[in-house]
Amino acid sequence: MNWNTLRKTVCCLLVIALMAVMAACGSGSDTEEAAEETTTSFSELGTPGAERMMSMDDTGDGTVTLGEVDTDSSTVKVDLAGFDESHVTFIYLDTELVESENISDETVTLDLTNDNLSSGKHYVEVIQYMDDSETGMVSTYKCATYKI
Repeated sequence: MNWNTLRKTVCCLLVIALMAVMAACGSGSDTEEAAEETTTSFSELGTPGAERMMSMDDTGDGTVTLGEVDTDSSTVKVDLAGFDESHVTFIYLDTELVESENISDETVTLDLTNDNLSSGKHYVEVIQYMDDSETGMVSTYKCATYKI
């Protein structure tokens, strides 16, 4: 194998990996998909944050639906349905924890900062942990996005 062939092969593999990473969060945010009985620990994924969004698939019960972003009041409404109320629900906005409470079916209004209102794609993640601790095993993970 010569140098040019090797370089082309590596470039193709990098493009495929990048496409897989980009597709990791956005699929199924408005539709409920069949949930598998799997759990994942952040110790397996590395530190919470951007790595989490690229590593996690939708899992567990519940749906997340985002309303329109209100730039006048700097808020976004998040409709949550079907979550296990016996566990604390953690809500992250662009990887930052913004809310944690026991929720089953509720509409939550999130306050947006200047960073959350900047141009581009933003992520709302809803996570429940088996032991109600951010260091525990993930039992439910849902992700929805909005664009400014």
